[in-house]
Amino acid sequence: MHSHEPEDAEKEWSRENDESSIDYDSGRDDFSLFDAKHLQEGSLGWTIRRARVSMARVILVLPTFTQAKRWTITQPRKSHYTIAICFALLTFSGFIYFSRPTPSELIDPAIANATTLPLGYNRIITASMLFGMTSPTYKRAIETHKRQAQRWNYTAEILERDEGCGVWTKLIFLLNLVGQEMQKPADTRAEWIMWSDADALILNPNIPLSIFLPPPDLPHIHFVGTKDWNGFNAGVFFVRVHPWIISLFTSAMSFPICHQDTDLRGLAEQEAIRLSFERENGGKDDKGWRSGIVFMPRTWFNAYELFQGEIRGSDYYNKIMKTAITTYSGLEMNHKFEGVRGSMVAHFAGVDGKVRQRLMDDWMNVIDEERSMQYPSGNSTTRNTSIDMVEFDQMTEIWEHDATANGTSLWTLPVHQTPLLNETITFWGRYREAMALSNEAVSSGVHDISVIKSALDLRNALADNMDQPDVVDKKIEHLKDLMETRRLNLASMLDPML
Repeated sequence: MHSHEPEDAEKEWSRENDESSIDYDSGRDDFSLFDAKHLQEGSLGWTIRRARVSMARVILVLPTFTQAKRWTITQPRKSHYTIAICFALLTFSGFIYFSRPTPSELIDPAIANATTLPLGYNRIITASMLFGMTSPTYKRAIETHKRQAQRWNYTAEILERDEGCGVWTKLIFLLNLVGQEMQKPADTRAEWIMWSDADALILNPNIPLSIFLPPPDLPHIHFVGTKDWNGFNAGVFFVRVHPWIISLFTSAMSFPICHQDTDLRGLAEQEAIRLSFERENGGKDDKGWRSGIVFMPRTWFNAYELFQGEIRGSDYYNKIMKTAITTYSGLEMNHKFEGVRGSMVAHFAGVDGKVRQRLMDDWMNVIDEERSMQYPSGNSTTRNTSIDMVEFDQMTEIWEHDATANGTSLWTLPVHQTPLLNETITFWGRYREAMALSNEAVSSGVHDISVIKSALDLRNALADNMDQPDVVDKKIEHLKDLMETRRLNLASMLDPML
């Protein structure tokens, strides 16, 4: 703790963390499936190499030994047998070599792309705004956004002038960006935009944004966000460059004019977006926007520092503080970070301004130190965008070794050394399964109100509760049970003997 910190803040940090503070334990992380597959690949690869060496020795030694033996017993005429045997062994060795498993066969197909990364969307804009803030803390924070954009060849758009629109400036800026991109040819325009508030730090720029975006076979999803205890949070979210998002934001901005009796509370634009999500009309087909949104677990790309007074003592607070990162090598203050090592974002939503800036600077000091170790030349732009992923993995091993030797652990891990890749793949797999089941139930022609209602409830859960897998899983199982019961009833009606 710094002696020059405000006394009340210092007492708060001390009091809040006395009982719940824990040192970061790297063993708490899930062992990545990618790492497990690499171990499998390494073990099997070693076995294959040993087999090839042994086979080569046989091919070289056996004919020489055999021919020498025949010469000693005066049977040189059988040398053609030796040649045939050598040819057969050589053919068999070639078969082993060319039919050996490749890394992509050893690794689960969904995880194998980790070496090239699932860059289904690579035309991405990262957007934020910074004006009216004189503190260098927020300027440093914006630099973390730019580094991630440099790392993955994204475009960074930072609004640095006051448009005079107050809280609505965010939506106006995003509407301008979407409109500008829509004027470009489809094959050159940006596909997605990630918005991040200036109090959201990119702790780990090695996480590609594409892993959070819906796969190409789910084109109806246009908005990916997160929720907290107050509902939708507008601090970090993704929007597809599409007319859909223009109509959504236009609806949100209409609230002060068309719904003047609506209380938008403190964060007007956030509340207006949330209320637009809940509308049952509007949009292209006048059925609202609910079907085009999905919520991911907040800790994936919008993890909080939990200094918000409103949640202190709540069940969630008491539960998460058992695993929250309160101390970490290089941090000088007590923290309450709900993410894990390698997390991409730390967001300081609702944290008191003075405390917020101190916490943000503390994190950025750690990240800047790692960056100086990884890119000692100071020119990370060229290196980041051109570096091969295999080379990057090797470099990370060196960095990790150096960090461990210094008594620290590397935070800026490659994506496949974090749980995120496996978690997002599982997330979209669950969504895809649930959507297919709902479509099957609705389109099967079954005139069973309970089945139809359950299918629609499942679709609503896909929009509202994908950040709560237990809720979605229960609705999936409920619909499956109803469909199976319906099938058995129909079967018994057709064949009474069943």
